[in-house]
Amino acid sequence: MKRMIVLVVFGLIILPLVGCQGHSREEGRVNVTVEGGEFPAFLVGTWEADQHDWAFTFDANGNISTVVHTLWHVPIDMNKGFYFAEGIEEGTFAFFVMGDCEADYDAADRQLKVKIMMDSYEIKTSVGSLTGRSEDYFEGPVSEDGTLWQVRWRGYGYLNGATPPDINNINANPEPLVFAKIESE
Repeated sequence: MKRMIVLVVFGLIILPLVGCQGHSREEGRVNVTVEGGEFPAFLVGTWEADQHDWAFTFDANGNISTVVHTLWHVPIDMNKGFYFAEGIEEGTFAFFVMGDCEADYDAADRQLKVKIMMDSYEIKTSVGSLTGRSEDYFEGPVSEDGTLWQVRWRGYGYLNGATPPDINNINANPEPLVFAKIESE
């Protein structure tokens, strides 16, 4: 278990310091639903969480163009759908494949819901590899002034070879986050 923690810490701290290259992927990963009208202009731009380094950038049509995922802490271009970074040591790398994402906004009660799927990841270090996938769900109201989004976050991380997440516990105890709009498009 201690070795697993060392691998995770190494992957999360050291590997982001290296370069990246993108790969293209077919479009269609983002599904936007807006109840009661068009995607509101006040939501367009970049929203950043107060914890865990989450961030989303919404386009004018409601699509999520970039995600800063808590697993890697760098912007992932959703139009490419992949992120690859070579490590400092030969043969080390990080590779992430994003899955379908959804945004749903209900103007009647100002509720914004976002689903972020990471289909797979592999982090290879000099001492081993981590592989898995994740599902993250965010939902909550956007403030009347359109600058804050109070979120209940449910994150499910599936690390290959490890015990699956306790879904009942996660569902019963969503983590509160506050997203602030930091940049308009």
